[in-house]
Amino acid sequence: MEKYIKDIMMRGTMPDVVTRELSSNGMFKNHEISWAVRSSSNVEDLSTASFAGQYDTYLHVRGQKDLEKSIKKCWASLWNERALSYRDKFSIDHYDAAMAVIIQHMVEAKYSGVIFTRDPKYPEIDEMILEYCPGMGDELVSGRITPMMCRLSRPSVSVISPITMEVKGLETHQLDDIGRLALNIENDFGCPQDIEWVYDGTEYHVLQTRPIVKAKNELIELDQLWTRANVGEVLPDVITPLTWSIFRATLLDQPELALQFQGPVTDDSDHTGISVLKGRVYIRLKGFLDSYCYLPFVTPKIMYDVLGVQLPKNASLYERPSGILVSLAKVLYFLNATLLFPIVERRVARLKPPKIQSLDGIKEVLQWTAKCFKLHLRITGYTIASFACLNTLRDPEKEADKVTGVMTNLLRGPGDYQTAAQGINLWEISRSIKQNNTLKRLIETDMTWGELKEVAQLTSDGRELLHKLESFLQENGARAAGEFELSVPRWREDPSFVLHIVRRLLESDRSINVVSNILSGNKHGEKILREAESTIQNPFKRLLFRVVLGSFTVFSAQRENLKYQLMEGYYLLRTLYLNLGEELQRRGLLEAREDVFYLTAQEIEALKEGILFSDTYSKINSRKEERSKWKAKPAPDLLLKAGHSFEINSKEIYSNAGLRGIGCSAGIVAGYARVLFDVRDSTSMKQDEILITRFTDPGWTPLFLTCKAVVTEIGGFLSHGATVAREYGIPCIVNVPGVTELVRTGDLIRVDGGNGKIEILKKKDVESG
Repeated sequence: MEKYIKDIMMRGTMPDVVTRELSSNGMFKNHEISWAVRSSSNVEDLSTASFAGQYDTYLHVRGQKDLEKSIKKCWASLWNERALSYRDKFSIDHYDAAMAVIIQHMVEAKYSGVIFTRDPKYPEIDEMILEYCPGMGDELVSGRITPMMCRLSRPSVSVISPITMEVKGLETHQLDDIGRLALNIENDFGCPQDIEWVYDGTEYHVLQTRPIVKAKNELIELDQLWTRANVGEVLPDVITPLTWSIFRATLLDQPELALQFQGPVTDDSDHTGISVLKGRVYIRLKGFLDSYCYLPFVTPKIMYDVLGVQLPKNASLYERPSGILVSLAKVLYFLNATLLFPIVERRVARLKPPKIQSLDGIKEVLQWTAKCFKLHLRITGYTIASFACLNTLRDPEKEADKVTGVMTNLLRGPGDYQTAAQGINLWEISRSIKQNNTLKRLIETDMTWGELKEVAQLTSDGRELLHKLESFLQENGARAAGEFELSVPRWREDPSFVLHIVRRLLESDRSINVVSNILSGNKHGEKILREAESTIQNPFKRLLFRVVLGSFTVFSAQRENLKYQLMEGYYLLRTLYLNLGEELQRRGLLEAREDVFYLTAQEIEALKEGILFSDTYSKINSRKEERSKWKAKPAPDLLLKAGHSFEINSKEIYSNAGLRGIGCSAGIVAGYARVLFDVRDSTSMKQDEILITRFTDPGWTPLFLTCKAVVTEIGGFLSHGATVAREYGIPCIVNVPGVTELVRTGDLIRVDGGNGKIEILKKKDVESG
């Protein structure tokens, strides 16, 4: 086959566009200049399979005619036996493979080599491996010669273990230079690299860089993996030092961690199971699973369905927690779920935010917020367990193997969701404005909140509108996009997003349907429930199914509503720390009150108590620069603690079968896509578009009132966006890897929210824009 394809390629006519490109460049005709003709496939240099050496490269090519021959040979090498076998080994569709060709000027190499910025076999060792030989490196890469080799320390970027060499090689300081160059490249790409380089006697040339591939059959211990699942939705951005110290203390139910200054904060992530890596918050994967898999029927598969927690195929086997305490916890869950002893529900009813005005209230608010967080996590566990129980009761043979369209319909309300009330409230405000032409003209003038307040005060209708908006902000104003980050202003402080939503509702009729869905709840609930129960033969299990379904509805609503309570605590903390920032600024300890976010809670306590730091200003500026650096880099969903990103699957390529994810809210709609990466860009969104984004949090959900459907890259059945979409009665699919790249704004797509399927019906015409 290989010879047959190569013969066809060599006999074929070179495309005119390529011939013209070669002819127009006089250098290609010059026989004095040597070229390297190199293969570059779209399925080459993957993080899971490098394809190194599988395709053909031709060196020292001279003249246009020989260049054309070499290009054809490169194209043909896509179908050589090595490449075919390699793609089969890694289950890559042959028809997805394509070949590009790179033409590079040949460098007169004095030395050539490769450098691994981490040891591929022992990545936990903080060392680099460098191998090189005299002249061109093709013999080194192919393994035909034994190279000169040394190890370099990553922290000091210096040679630490040179191997005895038979010939004189590069000087030590030159090897150090290569190490520094390699670490700069690793920093740019955000993961360890395998780099090919050449030294011409004067300067270094980088020929190629690729991610270091981890052996597919190498077992990865779960304890080495750190995940962004769930936390990536509530804290999507780079976290500030103050937020990190508060979030860590409240999540761990240890408020004293944020109040006691004991010198520099040490990394105790091995003990706590939570850490900041690459500027973002990560949770130890095993600990995250243990937090919920102690409950009945909850498995890693269920954790994927409900929260989007993914495990690599070559991870070590996970063992669920066991023991007497786990057994007691299961009993406690069933007592709550069957309403025999609903202690959790009583605790929620008793939870009221503290009313704090003075700076001394930080301790009290921290203690209350930690208590609220603990209760929220408990109810999250009970919601997950109820979901798992329902799936298992309905289909015991498959052990809750998949979420189906029936379940997405079944688990929709009616629930007492504050998010639903929020949507109705916004709609009612917009409806009252529509009925008053004066108010309509006023709100449509695109005034700021301050300008609107000033003008609206002049008329009784305006004052009534202000009263409605201020009542809405009083009830919902502690929320915002990225709301766990304390440096983010809340709707109460900056209502511009709320005004934007009201203006959108004035233009859209879709909100009428959404509000109707909210008010009617699950119209077909009883019918769907009977269909689900028909698969359960045992009468006792059918009864248990009904009871647990009711508990799921209650737990799910409590979980979402507790976030409102939790954010009231975070709003209070933000207000108190900003006030404290003003005080520290007056005392000359801070340049601006917002600088308080770049100190930890412990450092702020020390400053408040008169413990001064000589480097406070430089420390704050350094942390601002560090945050900007990490903001410019993507955060992988899964990390090895040593700093490697770990991709579980390659991004799915679109085909006639469509894209797939977790169906979370039933319904089938077609419409034009709107891809957004920041809620602040939502002003470009038109009514009836389908929202495509990486994630959603409460700051995004007002957009659900006017969009047709929601699709996200991450998340699970219990993600905030998925829960709200069910209540609003609009289709929703989550956990669709790469969807923000594979679908673009203007594409016509169809979304099946029950079965988790997206089809691209028509790509946007690039030329027509």
